[in-house]
Amino acid sequence: MQETHDNDEISIKELILKTQEYIKIIWSKKIPLIAVSLLFGLGFAVKSYLKPTTYTAELTFMVNQDEGGGMSGIGAMLGQFGLGGGGGASNFEKITEIARSGKICERTLMDSATVGGTTDLLANHIIKAYEMHQGWQEDTVLVDFLFTKPFAATKQYNIALNKLIGFLKGPKNQG
Repeated sequence: MQETHDNDEISIKELILKTQEYIKIIWSKKIPLIAVSLLFGLGFAVKSYLKPTTYTAELTFMVNQDEGGGMSGIGAMLGQFGLGGGGGASNFEKITEIARSGKICERTLMDSATVGGTTDLLANHIIKAYEMHQGWQEDTVLVDFLFTKPFAATKQYNIALNKLIGFLKGPKNQG
């Protein structure tokens, strides 16, 4: 059987041969290509390093102490869906839940504070003030444990942090 070729069609053999030809051409120019790639990479790295941080934000929130009364129109409708005003009690519940967040608790506990003339992590001040070591004596991992640096990913750090956050949050059924 004979194959018929149209001018627009290409056989697999021709495709493979053309690909090999292009690869040979590119390979013969590998040093200039690598040099240009390194220059562009270095240029973008320097630009990225020198560019100031532009997307920083701090978490802030506000408690609205106005209870009910003055809501009108769209604000009242949005409030029904938890989006717009909704009264002080609803807002306070949202703020309480944000404050109970593990990440916010951890960041707060790992901040330094001066208490009684001693500067230490807030977590260590709480451990000492509430004599938490006494309750931790049966747990051999936490015997005399104090935080030495913030945000350490160790077993002791995580266990102690979870116990502190649980202590601060109190029982789950409390609001």
